[in-house]
Amino acid sequence: MTLRSAAKSPAIQRGALSIIAAILFLAYPELLGSLLSWVIGVGALVLGLIDFRVWLKSKQGGDLVRTIFLVAAGVGILFGGDQVKRYLELILAGLIALQAVVTLYHTQRNWQRHGDDPFWPVSRAILALVLAGSLVLIPESVLSLVIIVIAVGWILSGVVVLINAIGQDEDSAVPSDIVGVIRSKSMHGELRRQVTDSIFEGWDSSEGTLRFAALMSFATAIAAFGVKADSTAVVIGAMLIAPLMSPIMALSASVLMGWPKRALYSGWRVALGVAVGIGGAFLMSLISPDFIAITSNSEVLSRVAPTLLDLLIALAAGAAGGYAVTHPEVGNSLPGVAIAVALAPPLAVVGISLEEAHFAFAGGAFLLFLTNLVGIIVASGVTYILSGYSPWTHLERSGEQGRRSLVLVGIALVLVALPLAVIGNGILDEATARSRAETTVEVWLGPDTSFSVVQVQVVRAEIDVVILGSGDPPDPNELAHDLAVTLDRDVELELRVVPETRYKVSAGKSGVIESEEGP
Repeated sequence: MTLRSAAKSPAIQRGALSIIAAILFLAYPELLGSLLSWVIGVGALVLGLIDFRVWLKSKQGGDLVRTIFLVAAGVGILFGGDQVKRYLELILAGLIALQAVVTLYHTQRNWQRHGDDPFWPVSRAILALVLAGSLVLIPESVLSLVIIVIAVGWILSGVVVLINAIGQDEDSAVPSDIVGVIRSKSMHGELRRQVTDSIFEGWDSSEGTLRFAALMSFATAIAAFGVKADSTAVVIGAMLIAPLMSPIMALSASVLMGWPKRALYSGWRVALGVAVGIGGAFLMSLISPDFIAITSNSEVLSRVAPTLLDLLIALAAGAAGGYAVTHPEVGNSLPGVAIAVALAPPLAVVGISLEEAHFAFAGGAFLLFLTNLVGIIVASGVTYILSGYSPWTHLERSGEQGRRSLVLVGIALVLVALPLAVIGNGILDEATARSRAETTVEVWLGPDTSFSVVQVQVVRAEIDVVILGSGDPPDPNELAHDLAVTLDRDVELELRVVPETRYKVSAGKSGVIESEEGP
């Protein structure tokens, strides 16, 4: 394909535009946020006007109420400002949650009375409840997540379309969208058998299970001791030895290909690895001496507050692992993938935290492991489809079973993403509040002050400020007032002034004191 024909190709044009648009939205997320708000506001107004015409004919009270609500919502979103938008978000969250609860109630009754299949209505209700909770807890993070998902999806689809189009004969038909590309992909039989053998090697043998348990035990011991010693190098060694990546990749393939027996066995191996990781780390922590307190251990603290960034890392690592598995010529990349996704260390942190009765740390580390688990399953599954190992036509033929599997994986991804977004939003708010408080303290001290700021901590309403210097500081009441105004919250200020004593001594080469100034 020549450069001129490539420029005229609809496939390449669409792929390039998708990538450019995604990069713009990632670089300027407020553009997409404003566009979404505008579309939602205008859509609400249009629906309100349509319902108004319906009310003119029906004169039904329900139509009038719906008309008033939609028009008010549209005007509020377009012109009401942040406070009005927040109220509308809360109202919308309440309506969504109410509808979900009603759906669950009717589904339960229909299941008991008529034996109706509850899978699809329950799935929709769960997603609705997650959406309602997101609107209440993290509305800004939800918008950021939507922007990231849309942009990353556009980039991936654009890259896939470009790679598929470049190199094709210009007279051949080239799919110009991601769906067409995926439908045309199918791995040939011999390579598919080779990939399957590598994914499920020893999956149904007791020897394979024993090897897996032994390697997991060694990795757990190394990870536990490395975490206890706060040694990054030792923890990386545990990542290389841990065999958890293989059964997770096998579980993803089993779900996509519709192999229930292999899915159950792969899930059993993952569960065995989790049990060995947590239980082994608990025992290792019980018998090993304490070197560094858990609350100041960097290997622990880096794994107890996962955010959406950790999910993105897991997705990238899962995609890399899926690519390495389906392309045997790059299979030696799997150790790097294992280091990137870090499956064993979070389990070790869970066991150590449980042994020391630090349950909040244990919960955070286990959430990180679940994030890695779900991220690998989702991303490797997508890679299996894009590579043609699990062709799209196979998913279409699998019918109801295939759709249910995909929905369950999607629900798991959403359920993991919500707490990650909450944690990330809290960390961001805390960092922002601390930065603004530090600036406020520096302004309060003034440019010519003899004091220096040692520490500023912000924990909700409690603010702890430590300054170093001599003399009398400015009025603490003014600082409390300024902090309350800056942070837009009630504050309880604790100001600590550490006295400073300075000595200045000059000595000659012979050691004779030439001058001395005391405090």
